[in-house]
Amino acid sequence: MKKIIIASILLTLTVTVGYVYASLYAEYSPCNSTVGKVLKVVNDEFFTISVCDEVKEFKEFSYCFNVQAGDTVFFDGDPDKCDVVGFTVARNEVQCGVLCQQ
Repeated sequence: MKKIIIASILLTLTVTVGYVYASLYAEYSPCNSTVGKVLKVVNDEFFTISVCDEVKEFKEFSYCFNVQAGDTVFFDGDPDKCDVVGFTVARNEVQCGVLCQQ
């Protein structure tokens, strides 16, 4: 019985420490490379998007419409490691495919 109590206490401590560590990591690492903020749109064809405080340039791959400066976008992949990536505009759920910068 004593071993079971000690094991359950150790398990509880391990889970709690892991949760606290994950929470602190998320708090101090707010960058999410799948979320961006549109800074500039030129003719629904060229997009300047800030991702993790880094400005990236994209060119449309599939027709993109009704994307505006200030929109938050959610990428369906990593915009740093791609040739083509899609994103969805949070405001109106418009989906767009773009060529990633090289």
